[in-house]
Formats: sequence, C-alpha cells, structure tokens
Amino acid sequence: MSQAGGTDPAAASGAHAVERPRLSQAELQAAIAERQRHLGDTLDELSRRLEPARLARTTVADARAAAVSQVVDRRGAVRVERVAAIAAAVVLIIVTTVIARVRTRRRQR
Repeated sequence: MSQAGGTDPAAASGAHAVERPRLSQAELQAAIAERQRHLGDTLDELSRRLEPARLARTTVADARAAAVSQVVDRRGAVRVERVAAIAAAVVLIIVTTVIARVRTRRRQR
C-alpha cells in the first residue's frame, strides 16, 4: 500500500496496520458525546464522594462505629473487660498528668 508520493510508513517500518471500520461524522460525534457524558457523570460522582462535608460525616460515623464496636459485642452487651481497660488507661493518663504538674510546680518554687 502506498501513499501519494511515497510508501506507507507502517509498511516501511514493518508494522502491521490494523484496519478499523470507518465511522461517519455523525457516528463519531455521537461516540464523542457519549464519552463526554460518561466522563461528566464520573466527575460528578467523584466530586460527590470527595465533598468535604460528606467525608467528615462518613469519617465521624466510621469512628463512632469503631469505638462502639470496641465496647459492645454483636448482641449489644457491654464488654466489661474492654470498658475496664479503657477506664484504667484514662485513670493512668490523669494520674500521670497530675504528677507531672505537681513536680513542675515544686521545681518552680
């Protein structure tokens, strides 16, 4: 196959040209319009998913569900051992903070 004034570049390079069916101008315009619509829908969905207020609500809801699942079992009963461990950790933090403040005040005198 040759072009006007020379050889076919695909044939000259040894590459095999893939014959594609030719589309009419109307078919091309319809295909482009469909792809643009699909791309627009995709961008709208991404924008909705990444909306800051939605992300914040989702994050808060996920955090709340994760916290509740740590202290409540599937039947809705409180996991006493976990509540006790959390209470002990909170008490330890409070005691450590109080001791640190007392030592800091004594050193300042």
